[in-house]
Amino acid sequence: MPRLTSENACAEHYPETVQHLADSPMPLTRPIANSPVAIPHGVQFFLADRSKIVHCVITSAGLSKLAGHDLRTDQFEGTFQKHRDRIESTASHKYDALVAFYTPFTITPADLTAYRSPSHIRQPA
Repeated sequence: MPRLTSENACAEHYPETVQHLADSPMPLTRPIANSPVAIPHGVQFFLADRSKIVHCVITSAGLSKLAGHDLRTDQFEGTFQKHRDRIESTASHKYDALVAFYTPFTITPADLTAYRSPSHIRQPA
């Protein structure tokens, strides 16, 4: 007997919804558990892709780019929290654009530029 999951139960009752979900990319979301943690080369954090947890790291160089200056390790978490929405948005865009990725999923300074959303682009004064 097949195991009943929320996905196959949903497919049985709402097949068009399941097909729509399968056809469209779903951005990574912030899980309730697993707080970000400073590590020697950046900040380790986790995002969720439906039921899969994605282990991510933003490099110290990426954090320094966001801060606008070099950072000490004890400044990583505060900088991550200040720029968390942009970091997670960048990770989600990069994740959606890739066919395959390796763990940890790493965010670099180049990613912060390549995946910059319109809300993060400075408007002329």
